[in-house]
Amino acid sequence: MRHPPRLYNCARCAQQVVICSHCDRGQIYCAGDCAQQARKQSLQQAGQRYQMSRKGRLVHAARQARYRSRRQHKVTHQGSTPISRHASLIQQLKRLLRGRGSRLIQPDHHAEVTMPCHFCGRGGSPFVRWVFLSHFSSNLG
Repeated sequence: MRHPPRLYNCARCAQQVVICSHCDRGQIYCAGDCAQQARKQSLQQAGQRYQMSRKGRLVHAARQARYRSRRQHKVTHQGSTPISRHASLIQQLKRLLRGRGSRLIQPDHHAEVTMPCHFCGRGGSPFVRWVFLSHFSSNLG
């Protein structure tokens, strides 16, 4: 029995995604770079948590001491480059608007609509499921 594709919203960009049962491995992100971006953010947060721990602070201090001894001169702070007052707002707007062009599927009442998989491009079924395949299969029998 061939299962219908699953329809979900990407956990990062909220784009509507259709995924066929062949490609479905429990994804929560779209076929774009949202998964890589989420992974990068997760690693940054883990690094910050580590550096806030006692062991992380000690390791960081030792690494900085080795760096200073290699450089053989004083490490000083440099001033920030001047940026416009609105630069951060513009960056936030660009991030918000990127990927928001979600492809909404409008049914044509005169023709059967098939929704292709966003990952492999295979033609799908006019019907979709909202749950993971394991939940879908266990409710059938």
